[in-house]
Amino acid sequence: MIKSKDGITLIIGIGVDLIESERVEKACENEHFLMRCFTEREIDLIRADKRKASDNFAVKEAVSKAFGTGIHGFSLNEIEVLRD
Repeated sequence: MIKSKDGITLIIGIGVDLIESERVEKACENEHFLMRCFTEREIDLIRADKRKASDNFAVKEAVSKAFGTGIHGFSLNEIEVLRD
């Protein structure tokens, strides 16, 4: 951590995460898991290509780490990951 000239504490870092794709894809067979973790548009994407589930889940974990909260204080389905 460093402090900016304004006295604001900044976190500077980089990280790498690994995720078990099969585990997330298997969890997506459970409708409750899908609804709890993904938005409707993400679910449409996942139903078209189940590999998108682990991609999106990993992004959501990374965002939660960037927030500094881990997966607490918000729901994963409040973060939407789409592609252009």
